[in-house]
Amino acid sequence: MRPAPLSLLIVFGCISLLFTGVKAEIPPYHKFTASDGLPSSTVFDILQDRDGFIWIAGLGGVVKYDGLRFTTFRAKDGLNVTSTVALAQKTNGDIFFGSYENGISVLRNGKIRNYFRDTDGKQFLCSYLFITNDPQKGELLWIYKNSGRLHPLRDIGGKGARLPEVKVEKNATNRVAVINDRVLITTNFGLYELKAGQAVPLDIDGLPRESLFKVCRGRDGSFLVGSSGMIYRVTGSRVTERYRITVPAVSNEVNEMIEDRSGNIWFSLVNGGIYMIDRRTGAEIDIATRTGLKNTNITSLIEDREGNIWIGTYGKGVFCFHNRYLSIFNEFDGLSNNIVNSVMVTPTGEVVAGTTDGVNVLMDGKFFRPPGFSLPAQPEYIYHVDKSANTIHVAGVFYGRIPEVVNYRGLNFKLFNRPAFHTRKGGTMILALFSNGIDLWTDPFTTDKPIGEIRIFSDSVMVFRINDIMEDNRGNIWLATSKGLCRVRDLKLKSGKLTGERTYFPDDIVAGAPLKSVTIDRAGDAWFTGEKGIAVYRQRTGKITSWTKFGGADLSQATSIAFDAEDRLWIGTMSGLYIIDGSRVHRFNRMNGLPSSEVLSLSCDTGKNNMYIGTSDGLVRFDIALYNSTPVVKPDVRFVGFHDRTTPGPLSTTIEVQPENRNIRLDFSPLLFASPDAVTYRYGFDGKYTTTDDGFVSFANLDPGEHSFSIIAIDGNSHPGKPLKMVIDVIPVFTETLGFRLILISIFLVVVFIGVRVRLNSSAKKAAEELKMTERINELKHQALSAMMNPHFVFNSLNSVQYLVNSNRNEDANNYIAMMAQLMRKNLDASASGFILISEEIDRLKLYLELEKMRFSDKFDYRISVDDGLSSQTIMIPNMIIQPFVENSIWHGLSDSKSDGLITIHFGMEEDSASNRILRIRITDNGIGISNAMKKRNNEHISRGMSIIEERLKLLSVKMEIPKPIVIDDLGEKAIDSSGTEIIISLPGPLYKYTG
Repeated sequence: MRPAPLSLLIVFGCISLLFTGVKAEIPPYHKFTASDGLPSSTVFDILQDRDGFIWIAGLGGVVKYDGLRFTTFRAKDGLNVTSTVALAQKTNGDIFFGSYENGISVLRNGKIRNYFRDTDGKQFLCSYLFITNDPQKGELLWIYKNSGRLHPLRDIGGKGARLPEVKVEKNATNRVAVINDRVLITTNFGLYELKAGQAVPLDIDGLPRESLFKVCRGRDGSFLVGSSGMIYRVTGSRVTERYRITVPAVSNEVNEMIEDRSGNIWFSLVNGGIYMIDRRTGAEIDIATRTGLKNTNITSLIEDREGNIWIGTYGKGVFCFHNRYLSIFNEFDGLSNNIVNSVMVTPTGEVVAGTTDGVNVLMDGKFFRPPGFSLPAQPEYIYHVDKSANTIHVAGVFYGRIPEVVNYRGLNFKLFNRPAFHTRKGGTMILALFSNGIDLWTDPFTTDKPIGEIRIFSDSVMVFRINDIMEDNRGNIWLATSKGLCRVRDLKLKSGKLTGERTYFPDDIVAGAPLKSVTIDRAGDAWFTGEKGIAVYRQRTGKITSWTKFGGADLSQATSIAFDAEDRLWIGTMSGLYIIDGSRVHRFNRMNGLPSSEVLSLSCDTGKNNMYIGTSDGLVRFDIALYNSTPVVKPDVRFVGFHDRTTPGPLSTTIEVQPENRNIRLDFSPLLFASPDAVTYRYGFDGKYTTTDDGFVSFANLDPGEHSFSIIAIDGNSHPGKPLKMVIDVIPVFTETLGFRLILISIFLVVVFIGVRVRLNSSAKKAAEELKMTERINELKHQALSAMMNPHFVFNSLNSVQYLVNSNRNEDANNYIAMMAQLMRKNLDASASGFILISEEIDRLKLYLELEKMRFSDKFDYRISVDDGLSSQTIMIPNMIIQPFVENSIWHGLSDSKSDGLITIHFGMEEDSASNRILRIRITDNGIGISNAMKKRNNEHISRGMSIIEERLKLLSVKMEIPKPIVIDDLGEKAIDSSGTEIIISLPGPLYKYTG
């Protein structure tokens, strides 16, 4: 498919411009409707009280808004009627709520009650309220409606008392305002003033005697008057300025109007939406179309102490325009795409934005798109735009005869199908390749071949992107690439080949990582942005300094850098915008005005002192002068709610918590309406401090007594407010009082005295029993040792030695004697210790069993095993408890057995039902079994050593309060084809121990 001719594309561009509904930019705003917490989207009046809270009167009641939450009051909360149409506040803090036909309610001392309602049928209608300060009668509350009379009320005994009403000529009242202690009244017959209880017409030079609809305070002591199609500024007794309304609307009657602190005039037209006259340019800004209020009736218009503009509407909720130094452009305003990759300001003031769908130019408040050359089925992705003389260079994805020169609406565009470019002082151009290189051109628009080409990282073709190119005042070429930073020094053509000294910075945390942009400052230093943060190369020192964080700001994924007229550093990142002003950091993101936290590009218009910010959701114009002059409203935190399980209560410096409701929640607000979500809180409770982003703190199961609590709010630019301190007094129950504690202490002392006496008496008895038991255990130890060395064993062993000698088996006799001596030595050595290592006990058992095997002519065998998870080198068991049982198995189990005997000894760790670790020693033989052994032999012949050990362990069991330690099972009684005996010795924790 052939590309369209350039002339045809220009025609298409003009036609699309004609049909593009380009609108002027507006500040960011919040919108609140019934789905956001308002009881109704129909709003009649808005007021900011002296404490800073916003009050909204509407069809569904009255709302108190603290920036984080809405609190609604209805008839059930004390209002005369739910639907409320007007608001006013006296200097003492009383807030009045006017209803159309049910009188006036008042909020006083935290409670809403009736203030005035005529039950005799003489109730006046109310649309608006205002307050005056009469020298004799004090503050008066005035009530009126359009085409009606003015009704004053004086406070007597906390109630409103009627005073004589004021009649305006032909009851033609439109609106009333108190300005500089003057009560001005707009009527259908001109402007009036309330003097001495009478409405007196004013003769203002230049102000017509016709229908006037709104009057409001102006700057420098003036006031503004709105009429049909005109706004007049009155200074003294004459009109000094006129503003003609030209916006097309259903009506041109100005029904709401204010002049903000910057001198902009906000006005609304009857059923025609909201507009603004820009103080600097005099242009009318169409806010209505952008916000969907074109045919909406505006019911209220105020400016709060932060400079936010609040707009109440009939049926469409409340709008809060904030951070008015920001102006947002997006697709609604004519941008071809909201993703602005690059932005620049031309010398003649046009703003050029490169998006993912082509180039957009902001000229005379409107966007247009010059024709481009996109690929089929692919948008014109713009990487970078820059200016050189009177030419706008554009790097992007194009199709057709590229490079291309386009002249459109007096601007010259040069299009490159490259990722980056740079125009050198001599006029030559450096263009980035998509494959590890740059080439140098005399003029890519008049020649077909470059002067030369040079590779950047190695001399081969590689797939990576050069994102930006800049040349400093010393001729160094700086390349920001996806592989890191490269400096090319002394770039020149040598022997027909482009050469240059290439330097890399792989060891720098920022310069060695992927980079996005390069900027040269006024001093000639090169600044870089990239994945890890920002860096600067100082020409004076020849060194790079990098920052991944600064002043608590995370600079990772930095995309762009710019400097304003005051030489402040602006840094765009994928998480927001940061302005570095000395050591102070100003933060901006989606939570405080930007349409998106993803900042992709920056460009400063130093002539008009504006910074243009390209984001992923539109273009932003940042009015630096307005920002500098905007006063900082610190977030002075206020408590707005206290809740335990049942009781919301009034707030004071001390909160009393009842004993049955110790789970409480404290709600608080910074009273910042522009960016409440950007506020963080640091609170302390009993000296321990915590940070939170939530507008509440919860405490569970508070201890009785007084607790200290303090909190401070910090806005998105690290401005702290005043700390708020209070005491949380948790009321104790009787059992937590001092008296109850004294009673408990007295009872305790009596019990202790009695207990000590009883214990002293029993201690002597128990000590005697302990002494007796200890003596018995020691006696059993000696008996066990004697049993282990019993005479039968010694006698039989000596007979075996004699037999071996007589049989001339002298070597076997010597071995037998040596083993017997070694066993006797081990027994004697161990007799002094209460515990022995399992490994040592196994060595002793092996000696004993080997002797018995030799004596019984290998009639039996043995096996000793230990669980894998059990360390025989670190666990100790009571001494002298196993050998007697092994001896019993040999003499009473295996000696009478006709088959080959086997003794197994196993050490293992197990858990009982209570998850206690038990060391179990299992001694098993395949002999005739304990029952048969007892039949063949007298009970007295059962091993004496075995009974001694059993008695010893039983005594230890009683002393340490553990279960029965020894179990003996006859295996022949458990299965028909089985025989033998199993002895299980169970040693709980107290009867074994670890070493080391």
